[in-house]
Amino acid sequence: MAQIRTGQRRLAQPTDARLLRLAARRLDAASIPVDLTAGEIWMKYGEAVDLLTIRFKEAPYPTRSETDDGIGIIYNYEGKTLVSVEILDITDKFTEQAA
Repeated sequence: MAQIRTGQRRLAQPTDARLLRLAARRLDAASIPVDLTAGEIWMKYGEAVDLLTIRFKEAPYPTRSETDDGIGIIYNYEGKTLVSVEILDITDKFTEQAA
């Protein structure tokens, strides 16, 4: 689901800041470390499928992908350079209380 339960038992749409916090948590648990603060990023959230795509290049052309099925992350590379990550079920696995 694309909604996060708040402290008042209401559902709210995730903000970009919240999605980045969720992504950072998931990526911290990954076998390939990714620094979301290292430079410019582009984000796209697919609410219908609860998928967050983070690109490290404006228009990447991945030549290969690696999947970490255990935590639901797909790493996309151009040659040896990581150009984007796709995080599956971004809000379902790591719900957080609203601040």
